[in-house]
Formats: sequence, structure tokens, C-alpha cells
Amino acid sequence: MKISLFISVLLAVCLLAGAASCTVPSSPTPTSTPTYMSSDDFEYTVDGLSVTITWYKGAGGDVIIPATMDGTNSVTSIGKSAFRECPNVTSVVIPESVKNIGDSAFWNCTGLTSIVIPDSIISIDKRAFAYCMSLTSIALPYGITSIGYGAFANCTNLNSVTIPNSVTSIGDVAFANCANLTLISLPDSLKDIGYQAFSQCKSLTSIIIPNRVTSISHAAFFGCDNLTSITISSSVTSIGDGAFFGCPKLTVTCAWNSYAFDYCVAKGINYRLL
Repeated sequence: MKISLFISVLLAVCLLAGAASCTVPSSPTPTSTPTYMSSDDFEYTVDGLSVTITWYKGAGGDVIIPATMDGTNSVTSIGKSAFRECPNVTSVVIPESVKNIGDSAFWNCTGLTSIVIPDSIISIDKRAFAYCMSLTSIALPYGITSIGYGAFANCTNLNSVTIPNSVTSIGDVAFANCANLTLISLPDSLKDIGYQAFSQCKSLTSIIIPNRVTSISHAAFFGCDNLTSITISSSVTSIGDGAFFGCPKLTVTCAWNSYAFDYCVAKGINYRLL
């Protein structure tokens, strides 16, 4: 009798509250645990069919990262600090299977002179190539939308960078202290230039800010003491304090009554009207 009464009460509650509230909770979906593996040159994790390179332990020189491990699992990511402080690595070829280059992946690879980055890459995380002081040029793949914090900071011999027309944001200190950077063309897709993004780029002489850029952050070009010319469109509605501090040779080309014009007047920066 008691059992029958209990069932009757339970059914009544279900009818009042709705069937959804009386469903039996499902068991949590099990999550996969990455498997740690090792080969002659690499340590890596396997998660499903995807491989993340976690550490390079080879002899250096010219490194070709394989597209698969064991012939089946695709290498899709170069993990955090995977090649960190590998001074004997001189060149790296990344396969088309890789989509992400992790935080500090090649940090302080002081002997790295060249790297092939495929179009499959969609993100380059913070400090990925910071302190790669032998790197002289870099061509970024079409498909990435942002350049991470300090991604190429202190690459002191970097002199040319190709940025694709998919990048909308250049992160804080992305190219800070790239003292030999002379050739860089900002893409039309760009909207934001981060804090100290090009600070201390002492070989930079001229730059054109594309028409979609709305914001130039604080100290973006701080200490670019050989920068003589910068063209800023009327799309820019925000320029941070000290954006051009320490640029004694600079003349800004801008439109009358634009935000850039008002900024130059307020800060005593030389300007020329479009």
C-alpha cells in the first residue's frame, strides 16, 4: 500500500511539473585522456586521431615536422614551449596538417634562421617566436586573424614581415624591439594595433595605416626614432597616449579635422594634410 501511494504521488508531481523534470539524469559523457608518446625526435600527445607536439629532443639543424605520427595520427598542433630554447635548430618546416602554434613554441630559438608556416595555420599564440634573434624574414599564412601578444618580440634581426589580408588585430608588443625591421605592409583587413606593437623598431622609416583601422593603442610606435612618415586615415577614432613618443623625425599625413589631425595638434606632432 505504501509503495502504491508513493508511486501515485510521484506521478502526480510529474504531471504538474512536466515530464522533463522527472527524467532520470544521464551519465556524464566520458572525456578522452591524451596519451603521452615518444619518438626519436619528439615527445607528443595523442587525443583521438590528433597529435600535439609537446617537446623536441632532436639534434637540431634542419627540422621537418612530420604530418603524421605512426602513419595514422595527424599532427595538428605545436604545443606550448615545444621548441623552447633549442639553439641548435636552424630551420623548421611545418606540415599542412598543423592548425595551431602554441604559446612560446619557438621562444628563444636563437639559431633559427627560417621557418615555413603553411596556410593551414589559423592561430599563432603569444610569444610563439619571441627572441628568435637569427630570424630575418617571416611570411604569415592567409587564414590567421590575429598576431598574438609578443609573438615576434625581440626578433632583433627580423627585417621583413608579410602579413596576410585576413589579420584584423596585431597584439600588444607583437613586434616590439625588432630593431632591424624595415619592410612591413599592414593589410587592409587590419582594425586594431596593440600596445607597443611596434615599439623600438628603430629601422622602421615609414608606414601606412589601412582604412579599416579604428584604434592605435598606447605607445604603439614608441621609440621608433627613424620613423619619418606615417599615414593615418580618417577611420582612426582612438590613438593612445605616447603612441608616437620618441619619434623625433615623424611627420603624420592625415585629413583635416580628423581624429589624427586633432591628436597631432594636441601633442605638437608635425603633420601634413592629405
